[in-house]
Amino acid sequence: MNHFQFDGYRAYTDLRHRYPEFLLDTVGVRGGPLARLLTEFWTSEGRESSLFAPIVVQGAFPFAPGIPLSELSSDKATTDKPLHPKTVALLAKAGVDYSLFQHQVQAIRGARAGKSVVVAAGTGSGKTESFLFPIIDRLIRDHEEGRDDLSRPGVRALIVYPLNALVNSQVDRLLGLLSGQQQITFAYYTSRLKNTFTEAKNHLQNHLRRPIPPACQIIDRKRRSADSGTSQAGPMVHHTSW
Repeated sequence: MNHFQFDGYRAYTDLRHRYPEFLLDTVGVRGGPLARLLTEFWTSEGRESSLFAPIVVQGAFPFAPGIPLSELSSDKATTDKPLHPKTVALLAKAGVDYSLFQHQVQAIRGARAGKSVVVAAGTGSGKTESFLFPIIDRLIRDHEEGRDDLSRPGVRALIVYPLNALVNSQVDRLLGLLSGQQQITFAYYTSRLKNTFTEAKNHLQNHLRRPIPPACQIIDRKRRSADSGTSQAGPMVHHTSW
């Protein structure tokens, strides 16, 4: 396997040298005293006018390993084994057949115990899975144990993000986890959610050049297209409750 080593300091110094040249060329300054003054103005450390912040070096340590997802599975939920076997089977079908990190295991167990959970971890640490897995498991377990009926319409969980860009980035993650079933559906409730299935279909195919997603994703507010008679599989959701 070929490895690539990134020299962060060299990249930083190269950028400090080349970016002022790019800016000078953009504004039409070809050299001389003005060019030197602007370059110093943009690159001098400690000046508010500098375009470059000081280098920050942080240690990137591996996250503490946990246990495989299968070891959290039990027909009867316990603190140590909170996940329903059908949850584990669904996630395994989606490719989650690896060991979790310790903080993910703690989050899943804490959520099952009814605790409020805050996950503070670095990029790539699986924070999304830390809250998605407990949500999916709760929906499946409540259905299997008779406390809920997923064939009945309703909104059972809300995931709130501070930016629409974060919402959009999570859609593929949810599709990857839920596309193997139709009981649990989801929608991203932003201005991009179309009113009818026909509008959504046209937008996806003609504007975004993307296929219609699996039935687990709701792509219209009415959930069923009255003008085309086309309906999506799976339970309808009362969007008016949102």
